[in-house]
Amino acid sequence: MDNQLDGTIVAEFAKNSRDKVRVVLREYHGTPLVDVRTYYEDDAGAWKPGRGISLRRELLGKLLAGLTKAQKLTRETEAKPVQTTICIDKEGAR
Repeated sequence: MDNQLDGTIVAEFAKNSRDKVRVVLREYHGTPLVDVRTYYEDDAGAWKPGRGISLRRELLGKLLAGLTKAQKLTRETEAKPVQTTICIDKEGAR
């Protein structure tokens, strides 16, 4: 598994209509990594890696903690009612 494209896909989901995200366990020069990367489909129909991040596997817990915190804050923000402020000038126009 020293080839940077080899590995075990543990998750894959659509990012949008053209791209997908893959989470892959792989090794690079003997170092175990977790790779989270976007993939795009080229003109020949092959999926090519795009931007992403590779972390040593021992950092996975820190990444997961950060993502869990982001998810919690997102849920809290979505649960709050949206406040709208409307400013009206002296002539009554918005």
